[in-house]
Amino acid sequence: MDTVSVVLPTYKRGAFLDGAIQSVLNQTYESIECIVVADEPTEAVREYLESITDERVRVIIHEEKQGLSKARNVGIGAATGKYVCFLDDDDRLYEDALQTLFEEIQAQPTDCAGVFPAGEEINGKRRYSVIRGRVTFKNYERQVWIPPTAVLLRRSILEHVGGFDESFPSVEDTDLWLRIVAVSFLVGIPQVLYGKRSHDAQMMNNPALMLRGHLRLLEKHADQLSDNYLSRVHRETAIGYGELDNLAEARKHVTIACRYKLLNKANLYYRVWLLFGKTGFRIARTIHTQIYDRLLFR
Repeated sequence: MDTVSVVLPTYKRGAFLDGAIQSVLNQTYESIECIVVADEPTEAVREYLESITDERVRVIIHEEKQGLSKARNVGIGAATGKYVCFLDDDDRLYEDALQTLFEEIQAQPTDCAGVFPAGEEINGKRRYSVIRGRVTFKNYERQVWIPPTAVLLRRSILEHVGGFDESFPSVEDTDLWLRIVAVSFLVGIPQVLYGKRSHDAQMMNNPALMLRGHLRLLEKHADQLSDNYLSRVHRETAIGYGELDNLAEARKHVTIACRYKLLNKANLYYRVWLLFGKTGFRIARTIHTQIYDRLLFR
């Protein structure tokens, strides 16, 4: 049986960490290792990690913060399994996740880079749906979002493309998926195999960090992306600037988004609301996050 290495980076989330690790150890798939990479752990987290006696858990400690991409890359480098699966420290794998993912990738051609499932919000109503089938560079934009949790990849593809780009402060996962589907393909499966926690400390709730990530994505991939995907990234960039009250840059990027996809409803939505300044943008965001997102991810 091929070993699956679960790479689990953690930073200042001691309250969630045990649940994440236990969700790996409780898998029905037996041949596993859990590689925990702890960035600048607190004494409580350090003591907890040192107390783990299960030989399937390996712990790597960074005395100083190295960042999420570095932590994941260190975990990948330490992995011994043929396959690598990612898990964020505040998420949970459902007990049949690795078995289902392994069976799915075994059923695919050997040039398939990896598989990823649907998920759901822990104690919430949000669903992270997946469009079943192959994801290639040409149709990548069809997927709403592919979070790293529960993505199962062949370790060989990570060695081939070079792992996570540590220059990305955020959306480093999107950069990796784009590089993977440029040389191979991923396969989405509709089963819900993980639970994802939603809380204020998440990276996606840090507008400055997300903005820098989207700008880096444009810098690196703009000449390769479709008009439709460029429209989406410029819109997300506009939203980031709006969150930071830089309305001039927000209007600039939503205008660029409209150039790529003039009749896109989301582009027009933000372009109109931005005409009404900060108040208009705040109203737009409230409607978007409280109503539209709930419908989109259900």
